Amino acid sequence: MNEKLDWNDIRYFLAVASHQSLTAAAHQLHSSPATVSRKIQALEHSIGYALFTRHVTGYFLTDDGERMLVLARQVEESVLNLTHSGQQQKADAVGDVRIATSEMLALDLIGPALPKLKRDYPNLKPELVVGIGYVSLTRREADIALRLTRPNRGNLITKQVGRLDYALYASRNLAARFSLTKDMGLENLPAVPRVDWTDNHADIPAAIWQRQNLGGSPVSAEANRTTTQLCLVRAGLGVTVLPCMSVVDYDDLIRITPPIADLTRPLWLIVHKDLRHSPRYAAVFDFLEEVCLENADLLQGRSG
Repeated sequence: MNEKLDWNDIRYFLAVASHQSLTAAAHQLHSSPATVSRKIQALEHSIGYALFTRHVTGYFLTDDGERMLVLARQVEESVLNLTHSGQQQKADAVGDVRIATSEMLALDLIGPALPKLKRDYPNLKPELVVGIGYVSLTRREADIALRLTRPNRGNLITKQVGRLDYALYASRNLAARFSLTKDMGLENLPAVPRVDWTDNHADIPAAIWQRQNLGGSPVSAEANRTTTQLCLVRAGLGVTVLPCMSVVDYDDLIRITPPIADLTRPLWLIVHKDLRHSPRYAAVFDFLEEVCLENADLLQGRSG
């Protein structure tokens, strides 16, 4: 006996049990009598006993079928309750939800996925608060955050939902000028120009790593945003450390080092504890977690 039944099997059984007719059941299910008959036969074969006696006047439940009917109606009630609960959650998820994140995560990860959130929760209005500076969820400067830094204060719920890899990149034109090759590493890297962070971001991990490992290379340009640095590297101004997910679609770039272990960062989803189970915030929190898990390869630069 195969006990792995799905709801579709039970729907066909309930319809025939209710109408005692393949034709009437097929009408209810928007199917055909032949399809209903095949479904019932397959279900009986799967469970190992007959559910109906067939007669010219209709389909009638056997004793086993009567026992199955009791269980099937319990399943039907559970499914209807779940459906109602899901519909109610969507109806209750109304209003603005402010999401604090970096520009890179907003552009490459969250933004492309927002149409799905809007389809599932049309009454929600996401608001992206973009930047690498600290945004306080405790002071309600945002409702939910997707960050590379885990907060150490506040009545917050934090959940790791992935990791972000970084590597050193150059344009193919610059690579040709300086004989740079894919994943060549730092050992044989010449004093190639580099794109650096501005002074007010000199304490972020990527900036520190570049000073420690590329300190002998001249700085050709600086920028205070990852997206701007990406633009400057593509223009051939120098090498720089970039999130691997940001470059997967750019064939004009070459990765000079493998992902740098010292720069791998956990990705944290954060919400104030008082908001976690409110319908609109719960919907966005669960959506962001799903997006991160579904895009694990992208976050590590393995897509595109």
